Amino acid sequence: MFDFSALKSVQQDRSAQSQQRQQRGEQAYQEGLKWLAHYNQTPAKDTLLQAMQAMISASTYQRNRAEPLAVLAYIYYALRSPQLAAKYFRLAQAADPQAKVVARMREVLTERPAVATLGDNPAFSLPDLDAIDYDALYDEAEGQIRDLLRQLLRCDLKQPLLIAKDALTVAEHNYAQMLSIHKALSQQLDIINEDIDIAPLQRQLHPVEQRLNAYQRWLELSRITCQLAERTDDYFQQTVAALEQEPLPESLLDPLLDGCDAIADQIDALQAQGYGTEGIEQLYGQLTQKVTQFQDLLEA
Repeated sequence: MFDFSALKSVQQDRSAQSQQRQQRGEQAYQEGLKWLAHYNQTPAKDTLLQAMQAMISASTYQRNRAEPLAVLAYIYYALRSPQLAAKYFRLAQAADPQAKVVARMREVLTERPAVATLGDNPAFSLPDLDAIDYDALYDEAEGQIRDLLRQLLRCDLKQPLLIAKDALTVAEHNYAQMLSIHKALSQQLDIINEDIDIAPLQRQLHPVEQRLNAYQRWLELSRITCQLAERTDDYFQQTVAALEQEPLPESLLDPLLDGCDAIADQIDALQAQGYGTEGIEQLYGQLTQKVTQFQDLLEA
């Protein structure tokens, strides 16, 4: 006999997953609107890229929703990418032709009211919203790939791994922005591929992806060195506090020595992968000096 209770359970699971996707999509959409409001007050490319990242996430979770797609059209309009603005408008229109946001976006893209755009190019103009100019899309993608590669090459991945959380936050922010641009480019290539062979573009994109992977790895290891820096500082503070005690807490020595050995092993592992560890090595040297002082006083 067929187990209908099992089928019902599967249906409930799928319903719960669908609800989660909708919730995440709405959260991403609302986050994108906040970034966009901030951009409209103070136009800046970084802010616009944050809005783009959020709206791409929203459109991924809610594939048939017109609003995030329409907002992406606005974002690309502000970024002076007319073909992509037109592309996302068409996607929004296909998702829901009657949506108010679609009608409003057609007004924005055709009447071109005072919208804050980045740069001043009098030759800037929007294409026919009802037609796809694949050649123009191709040229846009080629230029964006070059720009993204130049941006990635400016990131010095040979510098020592980070130990400060503030610096890590900035690096993660930059990586997230470049990843958003790459994701948008990949979507653009899918559209171009409907009419033009994208193999040359994919070859141009390959070094970008290699560099993004290298950046991601550098960030992963920098997260480790930041954690190591916190542990090192914790042991350092414990040692400083122990040196002020009378009598000296002898029971603390072995845990401190074990902690130093563990940190040294991790530093060796990072060095073996070819990454600079000067920052964490300096902190480790300060720690070992204090621990040696503590050990010498115990043995005196």
